Amino acid sequence: MFKKTAKLTRILAHPAARQAVLRDMRGLAKKDPGIETVLKAGFAWLARAQDCSSSADGGSARHYDLFSGWSSSYPETTGYILNTWVDRAKETGDSSLRERIRKAVRWLYSVQLPDGGFPGGTIAENRTIPTVFNTGQIVLGLSDALPYLAMDLKPLNHAADWLLTMQDPDGGWHRSPQPFAPDGAHTYDAHVAWSLMAAAKTTGNSAYLDAAIRNINWVLQHQFPNGWFEHCSLWEPDEALTHTIGYTLRGVVEAWAVTGNNQFRTAALTTAHAILKEQSIDGSIPGCFNPQWQPTVRWSCLTGISQISLCWMRLYELTAEQHFLSAAQKANAFVRKTIPLGANLNIHGAVAGSFPIYGRYCRFQYPNWATKFTLDAQMYEKHLRDQST
Repeated sequence: MFKKTAKLTRILAHPAARQAVLRDMRGLAKKDPGIETVLKAGFAWLARAQDCSSSADGGSARHYDLFSGWSSSYPETTGYILNTWVDRAKETGDSSLRERIRKAVRWLYSVQLPDGGFPGGTIAENRTIPTVFNTGQIVLGLSDALPYLAMDLKPLNHAADWLLTMQDPDGGWHRSPQPFAPDGAHTYDAHVAWSLMAAAKTTGNSAYLDAAIRNINWVLQHQFPNGWFEHCSLWEPDEALTHTIGYTLRGVVEAWAVTGNNQFRTAALTTAHAILKEQSIDGSIPGCFNPQWQPTVRWSCLTGISQISLCWMRLYELTAEQHFLSAAQKANAFVRKTIPLGANLNIHGAVAGSFPIYGRYCRFQYPNWATKFTLDAQMYEKHLRDQST
């Protein structure tokens, strides 16, 4: 009882935290701000995350915390934010984004380890231990950013080669140090497989694609008949977060798109349809599921919703099944209605870890990847809308 009281007292004593809690307790905003408003505010916030990182190095701050402020830079997510910036720069011609991309790439080069890997966690937490998942997300970003900047591909090849040396014969990444995640291989490493598909396309090295497909085959060995994936948790083994499900599903979807493999198609559609059944009328999706696809929490993981939305839109493109697009549009609208658009520039346009903000995932934080994936999903919806007109 004392712990709950002390926590509540801390929240009530902090104006920004108190305001955020009260806002979310009132529910979603009544008015949808719309895609363009969210894109403008979200990209402004991503720029602020780079400019305000406590390590002031050109990387993007991992998060803004309502109690402690801006964190140090996070190599992993700085990596795949590059994709988001490149897409926006190509769409709008915004020349300022080119310099942001270049600054982030130079910083990533400065923290790449001699073996080619990149450190896990924020740069304040770890500078020496490379991890597979984090390196994969940087490979994904460099695969887009380096051609855009017309830069040398050697650091990309060095990182992708390291991923190959760390992969086990069965396709899983079992040996990678995991200083901030459960030990062993994970099915959400399918997102690393996607990064190798992207690297193969950029570099022309077919060994990267071969390694990616080996991993997806390993992942599918751990998919249940109902579409749920084991080894897909950051917490309890029988509780998968929509964020990590989103990573896994995207890797499988992209493997199907690249190969046309019917096994990958069936696996992607099974999981996608299972999640579709759990979407609420307001567009939300529960933050965690057990192996029977029963929700285990009452809050939503906003990052995961945007990731699932992206998967649904990719599947709509691949199958022309309208219900995938409709579900994605509902999901995107839900996330838009949670975004603060007030006077506080530290959170204006940012996406929280959880809704309500006191949910377990990144509690009271605005992680940079939540905004990144939301911007990706909003841009994708806009792209599909523009294509249809």
